[in-house]
Amino acid sequence: GLGRANGQSEFSAFSTGPGDGGCGLINQRSTPWQDAETVQTTGTTSKQPGPPHIHEGLGYGKSLHDALAEVHSRAMDQRSISRDDAAALVGTHVRVPYAYPALRRTLEASAERVVRNYISDNEGHFSNIEFSEKLVEISLGEGVTINGRIDLVRRLDTDETTIVDLKSSERAQAEEVTETQLHVYALGYEELTGRRPDFVETYELEERRGRPRSVDDDFISDVRTHTLDAAEALRSGTLTPSPSVLRCRGCDYKGMCSAAHRDR
Repeated sequence: GLGRANGQSEFSAFSTGPGDGGCGLINQRSTPWQDAETVQTTGTTSKQPGPPHIHEGLGYGKSLHDALAEVHSRAMDQRSISRDDAAALVGTHVRVPYAYPALRRTLEASAERVVRNYISDNEGHFSNIEFSEKLVEISLGEGVTINGRIDLVRRLDTDETTIVDLKSSERAQAEEVTETQLHVYALGYEELTGRRPDFVETYELEERRGRPRSVDDDFISDVRTHTLDAAEALRSGTLTPSPSVLRCRGCDYKGMCSAAHRDR
């Protein structure tokens, strides 16, 4: 899910692959475009580099997200959806304009596999979807508002509610960022419905598994505090840098940042 602070800058959910929006850390597992680098090609199918500074896999994560959003929309509308629809969904939504031919084929095959597996693994829960791609607005006071979009909210068989954020390895991000994002979504859901969700869950698409955990009231309180502190720092122009090896290593702006942590 993508969130926007005051309708402007995006949170880093689903936006941490190079050139795919936002900045963050790339998961160390193999990605479809890394796999495609090993494909032996000749003639017109050989790799043709994309424009300078544009990642050739640009658009894959967003395309995958859009395909799954249609899956959820059709399920909520009680329209039929099955694993056999995966190819058509990929054909409709996958847009990778800078991919060379071998990479494009690899990305399309990867997306079709992910969508097919997701439907197969989760179609039994589709009738329990409460919201999909739900816009939320969280007012924290002191003129601070956060706008966001929740990927999925569904009810459990226990009549409890979980907020689900879909993740692919191509758009992985630091664990602490994901945890903060999910608890911001929990705040948004509470403001929207008047109810606190019971769980937040990260669903790893390639691993085909969810990682649910209980909503942490203390963490939500910390998120409120840190967000207000950040807003005040931005207003006053006194945002203190907090560089670290982990934060700086994958940052697109490291080369021009005077405060960046430098590897020795």
